[in-house]
Amino acid sequence: IIKKMIHEKFDLQGVIDRLEKTKHDLPLVLANQAETFFQASFKKQGWDSNGVDKWQPRKRNRTARDVTRNILIKSGALRRSIKTYEANFNQIIIGSDIPYAKVHNDGFRGVQYVKPHKRSSAAVTTSVYGSPTFVNGVWKRGKRRTVRIGDSRKNIGGYTRKMNMPKRQFIGDSVTLQKMQSQTITKVLDTIWR
Repeated sequence: IIKKMIHEKFDLQGVIDRLEKTKHDLPLVLANQAETFFQASFKKQGWDSNGVDKWQPRKRNRTARDVTRNILIKSGALRRSIKTYEANFNQIIIGSDIPYAKVHNDGFRGVQYVKPHKRSSAAVTTSVYGSPTFVNGVWKRGKRRTVRIGDSRKNIGGYTRKMNMPKRQFIGDSVTLQKMQSQTITKVLDTIWR
């Protein structure tokens, strides 16, 4: 009778089934939570690890739009590139496939080589008039048009330049994220035993 009562109150097979489901679902939930947290750095304009450390502002704004534009956001490609590459019970890998992501996240101070390339510059133009025409007994000047007389692309040889890119971290270890994820894990583990 006691064995029957224990078996009815504690469903071991149900716990095993829920544990297997959790082993599959929990890494996906945690990866999604981390992705959202990392992408939120772009909205916060800083890295959140026990409080937000604001990113260093741009040194100069090249256009009027740059004054109001958020740091690290021009097209949004960097923010959208944050994605989960692997999420299983052993490990979760989240990263970005954009080449400049590491430089912005970790910062960079050193020398950069720039490959030979072509640079666009203002085209050299002049105004010319078309052939004169004789209309109603009067000579009229031809239509005015602008003609390009110079090439607007110049060959630039390879060169090196010094770079000092400040660290603007948006992905990595965070105390705030660890607290969020430990709460999520606790909630999920509590559901296993119900």
